[in-house]
Amino acid sequence: MSRNLNIVPRQGGFTIVELLIVIVIIGVLAALVIVAYTGITARANEASVRSDLRSAANKLEVYNTEYGHYPTSTTEMAAVGIKASKSEYLSNGSGLNFIYCRDSAGGVDYALIGSSSTSSKYSVTSQSKAVTPYSGTFPGSQSVVCPALGLSSSGNYWGMSGGVWASWVGS
Repeated sequence: MSRNLNIVPRQGGFTIVELLIVIVIIGVLAALVIVAYTGITARANEASVRSDLRSAANKLEVYNTEYGHYPTSTTEMAAVGIKASKSEYLSNGSGLNFIYCRDSAGGVDYALIGSSSTSSKYSVTSQSKAVTPYSGTFPGSQSVVCPALGLSSSGNYWGMSGGVWASWVGS
């Protein structure tokens, strides 16, 4: 006896369960990539601000060597040639994210403070010459920021104020 079995061959394709599993896996991988990218971007921002502060400190030291004091006016600050990666700095309503403080005794000491777009704050002074995290109030009143780093509040120049960069800060 012969049986006539009509076996219909299965058509190629994926089941809905297989497709859902693949979509979930792709979603998980995409989430991991986004988290990793965000962390890398934040670290790059902070590294850029630290590099700007280090470079500015070096230029201030050169200026001090040439003229015997650190800049005491915006004209002298322009002569220093400080450059900043402006897009890497915090952009908030007040726009206060980069400051140069000098002492009131004729420019014998200075401090620079910058706040990255991730809100991490860093400073460098003529005493330490090393960029370090800054935990003081910033942005804030000049009478608070500069004394926190051991300087009087009489000689301060905001690199950015009200969302506008000062003319002495190049890019």
